[in-house]
Amino acid sequence: MKEKFKELADILYSSIIKGIRFKEHTDLIIAGYNTSGKTTILYLVLQRALKEYPDAFYYIDPKNRTIVDQLINTQQYNDYEVKEILEERLKKGNYTNKDVFVPAFSGGTVTYSELCKNFEEYQKLFEKILNLNFEYITTKKETNPLQVIGQSVFKINGEYDIFSLANSEAAKARIIMEVNFACKKGCKVVIIDEFDDHLDNDNMIKFFELLRENFSEIRFVIAIHNYEPLVNMNNADALVFDGQGDPRFVNCDDITQLGEVDRLRSKFMGKERKEEKKLADCLSFLIKNSVLSREQEDYINSLDRNKLLNRERIIYDYIIEKREKNED
Repeated sequence: MKEKFKELADILYSSIIKGIRFKEHTDLIIAGYNTSGKTTILYLVLQRALKEYPDAFYYIDPKNRTIVDQLINTQQYNDYEVKEILEERLKKGNYTNKDVFVPAFSGGTVTYSELCKNFEEYQKLFEKILNLNFEYITTKKETNPLQVIGQSVFKINGEYDIFSLANSEAAKARIIMEVNFACKKGCKVVIIDEFDDHLDNDNMIKFFELLRENFSEIRFVIAIHNYEPLVNMNNADALVFDGQGDPRFVNCDDITQLGEVDRLRSKFMGKERKEEKKLADCLSFLIKNSVLSREQEDYINSLDRNKLLNRERIIYDYIIEKREKNED
């Protein structure tokens, strides 16, 4: 299995370096349950990147999700190079376990200092991407950065301070700050492990789309635990670890493959959407055979489109359209 993972990592690495698409798209979602091998794949890709193209890859660890107030640090992101951040995060004991930048300071510590010193830049980003209004207030004017950090107060939407920020909002703010840093450093790829930590499915999907929209020059590779969001993702490929043989690529825009994703979701999450599964099966059958079976025809004709969910309507409309074209 280790050799298979290495082979797969080489495929991913080569596609990134050569600038070619994974399957149909340039962004990739790696989806699989815990211990399925997602983190191993990312580690192998990053280790090779560190040796060959250390300035092109940026990595956000699952632990890099906090903004912490520490008064003893005056460092900021730009004090470090991408390579040394990557080296530190890939060290044994740190990888997926600690929030770090360099040995002397935690990621949350450096992030708080970064936010204080470059507040106006992040204020605009948070307003644009998160719709959060950050205000930075100091109780007295100081020229010493230590004193400024020590006396700082953040107000969010005029109601609460940064320490009352929900885990999901803090996680998104931290990711935005680091992606912005990677972008300014000229990185081509940002890899984010456990992207869905602290985020429900709807929030995760919306946030991913906002990142792609606002950092369009970055190629994103994200790992998630949950198969369910794949049916609502657009313009991305997924590498699916389903426990049924080797991992495989799925184009999230391919409706016939969404049926497969739905079956995976039912198997591993205990959630089953019968209508969506049946519609996906009908579409798959129609594509392969050009006609529906009598039972499938009766089923499609019995459906009330207005009572279907959005994803189900998309599949339903595609079936109707394709059926009519085949009849012509």
